[in-house]
Amino acid sequence: MEWFESHVNYMTSLVLYLFMPMLMAGDNCPDRSATKQAYFGDTHVHTHFSLDASLMGTKTGPKEAYQFAKGEKISPFGPTGPSLQLDRPLDFVAVTDHAELLGEKRICTTPSEKGYRSLSCWMFRNFPNISFLTLNMPLSQPAIFGRVHRSFFCGWRGKRCRIAAEIPWQKIQQNAHDAYQPCKFTSFVGYEWSASPGTKNLHRNVIFKTAEVPKLPTSFFEAPFPHLLWDRLEDTCKKQQGCESLTIPHNSNISNGKMFLPYRPPKKAEQKDKLVRYALRRAMHEPLIEVFQHKGDSECGPTSPDELCQFEKIPYNNLIGDRYWGLLTGQPNPNDFVREALKEGMLYQEGIGVNPYRYGIIASSDTHIGAPGAVQEDNFQNHGGASVHHKDSPLGDDPSYNPGGLAVVWAEQNTREAIFDAMKRRETYGTSGPRINLRFFAAESFSKDICDQENRIQMAYHNGQPMGGEMHALNSIQFYLEAKADPTGDRLMRGQIIKGWLEDGKPKEKVLDVFNFSTGVDHFCGTYTDVEHNSTVQAFYYARVLEVPTMRWTERKCRIANIDCTKKPPKGYETCCNQKHPKTIQERAWSSPIWHLPVKR
Repeated sequence: MEWFESHVNYMTSLVLYLFMPMLMAGDNCPDRSATKQAYFGDTHVHTHFSLDASLMGTKTGPKEAYQFAKGEKISPFGPTGPSLQLDRPLDFVAVTDHAELLGEKRICTTPSEKGYRSLSCWMFRNFPNISFLTLNMPLSQPAIFGRVHRSFFCGWRGKRCRIAAEIPWQKIQQNAHDAYQPCKFTSFVGYEWSASPGTKNLHRNVIFKTAEVPKLPTSFFEAPFPHLLWDRLEDTCKKQQGCESLTIPHNSNISNGKMFLPYRPPKKAEQKDKLVRYALRRAMHEPLIEVFQHKGDSECGPTSPDELCQFEKIPYNNLIGDRYWGLLTGQPNPNDFVREALKEGMLYQEGIGVNPYRYGIIASSDTHIGAPGAVQEDNFQNHGGASVHHKDSPLGDDPSYNPGGLAVVWAEQNTREAIFDAMKRRETYGTSGPRINLRFFAAESFSKDICDQENRIQMAYHNGQPMGGEMHALNSIQFYLEAKADPTGDRLMRGQIIKGWLEDGKPKEKVLDVFNFSTGVDHFCGTYTDVEHNSTVQAFYYARVLEVPTMRWTERKCRIANIDCTKKPPKGYETCCNQKHPKTIQERAWSSPIWHLPVKR
């Protein structure tokens, strides 16, 4: 009997050990909360599997990126380079190496691969700066008859490079699998689709819900337009049960008018049908947009009357940047910013009944050194984006760039399913780096003393809609806004609601000040009623919370270097003495919008 019981106990323990991760991935996390918790992460991370990151000296792979996110120390440029470590672990990460050139990079670094001795690969190994331009050039070519062409060493129709991409893609999946700890840390399988026709940025990060993913990631070479990417995702996922994805556009600020197609009233029925299909598919595949990252802010344009839009702006409109003396770039296009897209989406909704730009908000880092979440101003080294090598500048990076931001989701628990579902329903927000805790709800009305109630979040869910939600034909609209400062960061100074609406067929916007504290606070909570609300008018609202201004990373580096601006600054430190360059930064968080929709006519 004892023998039987001991074996039963052993088998029970073994079964629990083997299947507990799957059980925990359901509804059984110990800290599961019906009112949801804020989980901080990074959904835009590159490692040495990305060709551009590799050319800039990055040695870390997905395995090390996940270790870094969990709080371990890494040396992105090898043992002789600087070491980095997060002050606090992240809750979730998606490594999103470029699908394009995944196979090319493997061929150029693997002597046994056919093509290793090609001129392009020889250039890759010996002249990385030149190779960065030549190997990336195909990503900027126009699609002729729906096709684009890879480098010659990839063979007929790129077959050799597609086959070579299978090994790194398998490693990316395996590293995500090994890093996943349900209820504690979530790792998503993902990649970046990097279309740049005419150097205009149309990039998307692709995130998968589960471990069921296509055999290969879809790149610009197989799908040179966003709608073709969505086609491929649908077709390849049909072959695998449980495969589900979403796409997240980023850096609309350097797309030069191409990220958001303006609304044009269709003149014929077939044109309307085509536009409706496009809008539906874009809305289905793209619930989120990245509003902030290493290469600048995309919330609102630099020409906006909103003074707080003058924040971390990249001073050009495409991926070439300030190379070639700025001759191939122009000033930022006002239509490339998320707020404009939100307003344009209302025109689509009014005209065809579908809004392709009903975006939720996140931010991320776009690190190219495998360091997700390394977004502190006081310890910024470099993210390696856009071919800036850490050794090329005494400041460590292009002074126009910044350390990037964080993605935050409100989810019941820390599992792939719960976090992915939160992203799909747009219950998300982004920060420029700090771990600000932000709640934003809308309802017809809230209790006057809601902020004094211990169950206030439960009340807010019961009465209204959280960030990312929709409200229909409300006679009045009131907002619940609560924010808590980063426990190790700076205090909060302002809380605002940005409103966009249609008036006589034209989109309007307004910034509503809800809280303003001269010295900063650690926490605020309150309600705000839109007294100009019209139940027959379409509108969106999102919250913006700002910290007190602090010293920007560039100014910190200038002071450490003791730059004396009464003299000519040393080479590379010219920014320190440029009065037009910001010395401070006002860190912030942006909620996903809440939409008000009138009764359908």
